[in-house]
Amino acid sequence: MNNANKALAKAFEVKLVMRYRLAALVVLLLLTVFLGFQLKDLKLAADPLASMYPQGHAYVPTLKAIKSMAPDPHLLVCILKVKQGDIYNIETLKKIDSITKGIMDIEGIMPGGITSLTKGMVHYYNSAQGLSIESVLGGQWPQTPQEFEALKRRVAVNPMGLGRYIAYDGTAVMITAKLADINQLAQSAYDQIPEKGRPPFEKFKKQQEARFNANLVKALDALKAKEDDPRHTFLFMGQEVLTHQMTQMGAIHIGTATGVMLAIIIVLLSVYFRSAAGVVVPLLTMTVSVIWTLGLYSLARIELNPMIILFPLILGILTVALSVLVLQGYVKASHAQEDKDIAIIAAYENTPVRGAILTAALVMAGMFFTHVPMVKSLGLMSLFWLIGAYASVVLLTPSVLSFFPIPAKTDGNAPKAFGYTQGAVRYIVLLIGLAVLAGGGFAYQHIEIGDNVPGTSYVRANHPWNQCFNLLAEKFMGPQQLLVYVKAKKQGGLVDPEAMNAIGDFSSYLVNECGARDSIAFDMMIKVCRWTLMDGNPKWQTLPLTRDQIEGLAGTVFEQGGVEEFIDKTYTQATISPFFPKRDARSIDAYAAKMQAYIDGHPSNALVFKLGGGLLGMTKPLNDATRMAYPIVLAAAILIVLIVGSLIMLSPLKGIAITLSIAVAQAALWMIMVAVGMPLSLAVVSVAAVSIAFGFIFASALLDSAQTGSVIFMGALVFAATVPFAFIGMQFQAVMMQMFGGMVLAQMITSLLIIPALVSGRKT
Repeated sequence: MNNANKALAKAFEVKLVMRYRLAALVVLLLLTVFLGFQLKDLKLAADPLASMYPQGHAYVPTLKAIKSMAPDPHLLVCILKVKQGDIYNIETLKKIDSITKGIMDIEGIMPGGITSLTKGMVHYYNSAQGLSIESVLGGQWPQTPQEFEALKRRVAVNPMGLGRYIAYDGTAVMITAKLADINQLAQSAYDQIPEKGRPPFEKFKKQQEARFNANLVKALDALKAKEDDPRHTFLFMGQEVLTHQMTQMGAIHIGTATGVMLAIIIVLLSVYFRSAAGVVVPLLTMTVSVIWTLGLYSLARIELNPMIILFPLILGILTVALSVLVLQGYVKASHAQEDKDIAIIAAYENTPVRGAILTAALVMAGMFFTHVPMVKSLGLMSLFWLIGAYASVVLLTPSVLSFFPIPAKTDGNAPKAFGYTQGAVRYIVLLIGLAVLAGGGFAYQHIEIGDNVPGTSYVRANHPWNQCFNLLAEKFMGPQQLLVYVKAKKQGGLVDPEAMNAIGDFSSYLVNECGARDSIAFDMMIKVCRWTLMDGNPKWQTLPLTRDQIEGLAGTVFEQGGVEEFIDKTYTQATISPFFPKRDARSIDAYAAKMQAYIDGHPSNALVFKLGGGLLGMTKPLNDATRMAYPIVLAAAILIVLIVGSLIMLSPLKGIAITLSIAVAQAALWMIMVAVGMPLSLAVVSVAAVSIAFGFIFASALLDSAQTGSVIFMGALVFAATVPFAFIGMQFQAVMMQMFGGMVLAQMITSLLIIPALVSGRKT
């Protein structure tokens, strides 16, 4: 039986599709339409962070407990920074007052919830009548240098002064404003809609949230345009602000980058294949596979984390690469066989596309072994992609190809011989590969974990939101908290003197031993309240000795408001809130280790202390997720490549060659990451397995059909396709695509070098 007949006998599904091509085409397109219709029910996760925490992490229950005790406040943070000098001048005071009044006029801002140097900051002092209270600015605004010096002294001793609302160096001021509860606003607006015409509430609420956020940012942008001048810069941040800005970037930046990516793919395919089929077929298979993948994902009722919104697109690029292999095999077969149908079938027989699809999917499915739900979901999505890729590349492509004329011959396979690694060159390449492996192993020990900080790691460092965040972290106490959750062992037990003193002791330890800039806890509020009621006499800035006295003062503190995040009304749950200067992974781990050592070394009969909450309390589980998931993803992927590759290739040597080329690529990547100071993040973890899947596809193309030209083209195509995403403002997604493109390029290079060096002189 000749090769063509063997191909005809073995490629049974392709033969079947070719025999009933119109029926197969109709069925596949109908299924595609059906699955495409399911996309309307695809839900994005409302809380992306929840699926990024590792299952079983000690901080997760604490995070939930704190959120249940004190839901996240809707708070707008604004900073006015002077470019030269300090804030203690009449021009800047007027600017602060103008911004404060401008914020009050914004719809959705609670006027009573605004605090700034000119509103809400009070000064306590002793007078002949006892303790007096007035604005920190005094009875009238300062005018002379002496009056501004007096203002500096009042700010220095004010509980809301340095580090809180005034920068440590006096060059900036913070203005905060509480936002209205969008849930209540949405519910109120929803109740006014006639019941008969009401949309689903969740859909309506999302629309209201989007409108609220857009109007807020628009008003703040207008205020910034008005108040910025040669001496002052106005910056603002907040969850609602970031949500709107990222939504806008998602629609504009990702949409634009995707459009440019498709244009690049079209141009490169046109140049390489010089035929309509060479452009249409890869794009069609890409589209169909993505629709099938997301359609099945939606049918499974799995929420898609918006942080990994580009992963289906990456899977689509993977499908394009597989189509390139098929098309190249078809071009080669068509010039040896004039019958188009037999040439198509021969292309599938001579190209390892089925094994490549299966192995790539299994490699990516290895992500399911991690304990991070977001990463596990990518493993599951990869199995859906297996179905979509098989349907589009193996079943749909043959019938579509049959409607196009046989394409012109290309030079894609010109350097197909392995002669460039013969003789001594072969051993030099292998020695270099081993040296890279050793260097990469050393580099891996020095890769920093990072870029997982919620909020600041989602946008570029030069984005206005991040500029405000970094200014807040540098010049104020900052947003970098690692909360201590405190729970009394009996109801209301926090106002017992023993419990309150234990809270105070821990709070002092955080400042004196853990490096916190400051620490806020309820015991301090009780002390300040007692001191205030006792005419500001310093000797009364202490805790009372009895529970009744503490409980009485606690009630007074609650009446003033704004303490819900520090203690609940039953006096059973509370938080200690330390503010730290750094947010890198090493510093967070050091803070957490010292805090946990204190907890372990100071058991209490009255209280339970647990870590978690605050920005750093959310970042540490994400860093730990990265640290735990990455080696699991790599180990699972490489082991699957070794086993499945050896079985599919029917050769342990080929399996080892593929595995070694992938390992060398990863080692080279680690060395580059250390050299340029790039940290390992969840964005990198999310694309590690799919890059290894590409490594297998490159290797199988070289070993089974010696498609050297196709491998070079695929590597260049993938890298070029990811370049537009280097310019988007969404940092997580940009890192994801850049690392994916870089990893694939490394896989291509090592495949071309290592595999021929190992199998040189052997039949491939």
